[in-house]
Amino acid sequence: MPVLKSKNVENALCNKGFTRSNNDHRVFWFYVDGKRTSIHTKTSHNNQDIDNYLQSCMARQMQLTKNEFLLFISCQMNYETYVKRMKSRGYLK
Repeated sequence: MPVLKSKNVENALCNKGFTRSNNDHRVFWFYVDGKRTSIHTKTSHNNQDIDNYLQSCMARQMQLTKNEFLLFISCQMNYETYVKRMKSRGYLK
């Protein structure tokens, strides 16, 4: 599996409805219609590459499969598609 650059993942998240907050780690909260949802993921402050294990963790946090996560990060899944999937799976109303 490909190793992803932290900066690329963070940019993809921010471009598709996630907003970053700085805590112990960088936490990215998903917003819909200006309201924060319960969906979130995080990355490390040290900008380490995101390996296969971390990709799986982030996918679970975002309620996606690993393949869906890779589609999301590579811009093959847009904001609207992600919202539809989260609604159909019961994570959003």
